[in-house]
Amino acid sequence: MIHSLVTNFNVVLFDENQSESDSEEEEDAERPVILGLNSKDCLEPYIDILVQSMAYGSHETIEYTIDFYNILAKHTTTEYLQPVLFRLMGPLVRAMNFKTETYLKIKLVRLLLKIFKLNLDVSQFNSPLQYSLIKGLKDSVDPQLVKLYINTLIALHKTSSQPTKIYTQCLRQFHLTKNQNFLQFIYNLMKRVPSALDEETQENLHEFLLDPENQKLLCNFLFFIGRQERQDRQREGQDSGPVGKQ
Repeated sequence: MIHSLVTNFNVVLFDENQSESDSEEEEDAERPVILGLNSKDCLEPYIDILVQSMAYGSHETIEYTIDFYNILAKHTTTEYLQPVLFRLMGPLVRAMNFKTETYLKIKLVRLLLKIFKLNLDVSQFNSPLQYSLIKGLKDSVDPQLVKLYINTLIALHKTSSQPTKIYTQCLRQFHLTKNQNFLQFIYNLMKRVPSALDEETQENLHEFLLDPENQKLLCNFLFFIGRQERQDRQREGQDSGPVGKQ
């Protein structure tokens, strides 16, 4: 059933040549509204199908379900999407913890990032989302997936009532696993969201990093930041410099 729903909607709504990368970089343009997705009575049957398909479906079913989540995100107004979001988010978070192919993980995390960009209230899921995203970042080796996890963790950080916990969890995970994905997240957060480093956060980070037990972690942290800054300056120089000798 979910396959048929997605196929029918796609025939009407989407250019078949639109790629996933196009949708990932899509700006916050006006979202065309579909009346059938903006009525409580009409929307309810779709929600029941989506919840069952995401929670109990095969990988193929989950893939089609993600596509329909994206249709809802694009064509349903916040007025109707927010009341059903609680029911939709539970199975989505559960699916993020499944062992799946990389392409499916990418679609799941990309969908979650889109939900954050819609400024919907997902605060009830902050704790399980933090767990799932940090675990996913630890397990990821695909560069595209790592980037998506970092971007989504930054989006979560912006809405979290306890953002310092995300910092310290990532630092501790690096300390335990030596996985530099966590340092990459912290570096990107500091660079892209300078306001995240408020006085309280800086104080908590200083206390954590200057703890005698974390001296090796502090050295790795500073070395990583220095290396990343050099690489960024080199890229900026290449972008602004001459194309090269003819």
